[in-house]
Amino acid sequence: MALGGGTFLAERNSEQFGPVVVIGAAIHKKLFPKGSNPVCEYLLIGGKPFLIKGLLSRFGGPDSAIDDWRDSQVSVPIGTGQSLLFGTTGLDSIMVYAQDPKRLGETARAVNDLLVRRHGRLGFAVRGDIAMRGGFATVERLLSAFIGAVGAISLFVGGMGVASVMLVSVTDALWCSDRARGQK
Repeated sequence: MALGGGTFLAERNSEQFGPVVVIGAAIHKKLFPKGSNPVCEYLLIGGKPFLIKGLLSRFGGPDSAIDDWRDSQVSVPIGTGQSLLFGTTGLDSIMVYAQDPKRLGETARAVNDLLVRRHGRLGFAVRGDIAMRGGFATVERLLSAFIGAVGAISLFVGGMGVASVMLVSVTDALWCSDRARGQK
C-alpha cells in the first residue's frame, strides 16, 4: 500500500508500544470530511488517544467509485495492539504487504515458513490476494470486451443510419432530376 501522507509504522513503534496509527482513505474521509491533513492529529480507539502517523492512499485509485475494505482499515503496531487494545490472546489476523506485487506468492510462502518455524506447527492459514487479483483481471477483460462490443454495434447502427440518409438523398435527387426532365 502506498502512503498518501506521513510515515508508515516502524518496528520501534511496536517495541516501544507507541500509541500510533496509520489510517485508510475511507477513514480519513469520514473523520476529516473537509479533507484536512490528519497526520499529527489524535484518534480515540477504545477510549485511548492514538497519534495518526500516516495516511494510506486510496487502494482503488483516486477515481474509483468503490471503497475497498483496505480503505477502511486502521493499522496499529502489533505490540501496541496487544498491550493497549486486544491483549495477547485477541489477535486473530496479521496483514503483510509485499512491496512488489509480482512477488505475492513468494511473500506468502516466506510468511508461512516463518510462522511454522516460530510456532512449530501449522495452526493458521495464509491467504494471499493473488486469486482475487486474477478475478479482477478477468472481470476487467470481460467488461472491456463488452464495452468494445457495444461500441462496435453503435458504430454499425450509426453507419447504417448515415448510409440510409445518403440513399434517400440520392434517390430523391434522382427522382427530382427525372421529374424535371419529364416536365420539359
